Amino acid sequence: MMQDENKPGQAVPPAVNGAAVRASLGVLSDGELAAALGISPYTLMVWRSERKGPSYSKLGKNVLYPVSAVLRWIELNSVDTHRTAALDHVDEVPRRPQVARPYITPLRR
Repeated sequence: MMQDENKPGQAVPPAVNGAAVRASLGVLSDGELAAALGISPYTLMVWRSERKGPSYSKLGKNVLYPVSAVLRWIELNSVDTHRTAALDHVDEVPRRPQVARPYITPLRR
């Protein structure tokens, strides 16, 4: 005789929330990452085929991006808009003086 799994009075296991599980694992789905970056999931798919973008794992059809890999990728692709100490001397380089060139009148034939 088979036991009934959902007998009255028994607690029914809660439904698994995929987003909560991914958050507890520290990963994002391609849809979640696309929304966070303001791009389409299709763009992420193209980046994966071109080996661009953050590192990812593929489990069956599911593509998962570790949050640590995404943060590292963002840091590696940051652009420094401040002048660095190595470039501060550029203004000190003497420039060649501008010499006024005399105007040469064209010859008339």
